[in-house]
Amino acid sequence: MKDAVYVLRFASPILTCPFWFGASLNCCPVFGVHFSDPGFNQLRAYLNEDVLPAYGELRWRKPSRLAGECLAHIRDFAESCRHQPLKATNPFRLAGKECLAECLTARELAGAAGQCWDDALAELRGGHILRWLEEELKDRQLAQALGDLLGDSTLDDDARLLHLLALLAPGQHLVWRGISLEISALIELARNAWDNEADLATISQIYHRQVFRICANTGVAEYGDYGKIQDAWKDAFRHCEAVLSALAPKPRVLDDYYDQNRLLPYLLLLKLDQGTMRQKLAKLDLESLRTVPWYREIGDPNSDPWVLPLMLEFSAAAEQEYLWRQAKLTNTSESYETFLERYPMGPFSEDARIAIPRLLRKELLKDLNNSSLRVRYLKWRTRKQREEDREIFCKWGIPLNTVKALLANQYGPLPDREITPANASRELLGK
Repeated sequence: MKDAVYVLRFASPILTCPFWFGASLNCCPVFGVHFSDPGFNQLRAYLNEDVLPAYGELRWRKPSRLAGECLAHIRDFAESCRHQPLKATNPFRLAGKECLAECLTARELAGAAGQCWDDALAELRGGHILRWLEEELKDRQLAQALGDLLGDSTLDDDARLLHLLALLAPGQHLVWRGISLEISALIELARNAWDNEADLATISQIYHRQVFRICANTGVAEYGDYGKIQDAWKDAFRHCEAVLSALAPKPRVLDDYYDQNRLLPYLLLLKLDQGTMRQKLAKLDLESLRTVPWYREIGDPNSDPWVLPLMLEFSAAAEQEYLWRQAKLTNTSESYETFLERYPMGPFSEDARIAIPRLLRKELLKDLNNSSLRVRYLKWRTRKQREEDREIFCKWGIPLNTVKALLANQYGPLPDREITPANASRELLGK
């Protein structure tokens, strides 16, 4: 339609007669260069079907007045169609494993390709999209732009398709591999990535493949802010890396918790939705967590917002170390068992497993008639402790009392009363 508007702008002086103008649109070589524009063809059809018949019925009116009315009608028609998308003669059919769509306009193709990414990639590689733009949509500019993208060796296929979506529907929210890149959708994706491995993988791909940078490089002004998001994301990541490298020695608890990619959702939200992060931080028991030295050294998020992602991501690691320190401070078998119930695996779990049987034997020797304590001890007793229990009734490895040595081997240290194989289970274990 832009060529039709061009004709109205520069051909106004010849519009003294609608008959002559209609004939010129139909056959004059002056306007032949615009015949490939579907909008121009739409204007020509309007003149032939609506304007010229009306002129034939109203020939008695003054020609100059009729020409003015004719021009006004044509201008109104052109303006009403200015923003209408060009429609292709035949639709582009996007059919594959993921979807089935028929597209008559560039915007429809952009929407379908964003959701059916892999199928669209196959059509792009096969040259089918380029042929459709040239032969069916007849948009020379889009076809030329796509040809330039296909010839750009610095772009991979995903980047080419993302560029194409921006060209097909400038201003429309971009989509990458079926994921909306609209800001509210990115915020939701980053929030979900805290607990969803699939969303975390998507966030990681968007960062490492610099998808936002590709959006900014499409040349469409509406997508320029994506470059700022990518820069802020990258700067925040580098800052966090610098903070972690300054922690010396590196806390061993971070070996189980630190994954660079897990920081990325927090770092993205640092730019897009810092308020949500601060709400999440407010729910933590920071007073307790900051008693852990390395967590305290990360910094203060109130004075340095850049450390917010680290404070959130490593809060679980700091909590584990804090509870471990509390268990060591209490130093009872119960405190270590409680810790292991919550953290059966981790950097402190083995130390807890070593401490529990040692403390239980010490407690049992002080209270040999405590059957519940004995049951717990037997559950945790090590092979070395079994030998120590048996050696109580042996000398140089030779049993002094064979029966009691066997009973101690089975039930642990024995109380100073009559214990026999017949009553041992009842007397010692309460069974």
